[in-house]
Amino acid sequence: MDTPESLRATEADNVARLFEATADRRGAAVAVEMSEGYGLTETTAATHTGVGSTFGTKHGSIGQPLLNTGRIDGTDFRG
Repeated sequence: MDTPESLRATEADNVARLFEATADRRGAAVAVEMSEGYGLTETTAATHTGVGSTFGTKHGSIGQPLLNTGRIDGTDFRG
């Protein structure tokens, strides 16, 4: 099966980690590499991804933070 040039990434939402065997089967079915990411309602979008990671894709990892993703931990809050 040929993968269209325009298909660089796709999303599949899940509430559990993506098992390596499942990722391999899904990736082989559509001829693309599957990777995990992380996001939460409070951020309104993904915060981490393995797609395009300088370290490559590692199963069981949510990847690196996306560009312009910061951390607010509240330690400077005085209240």
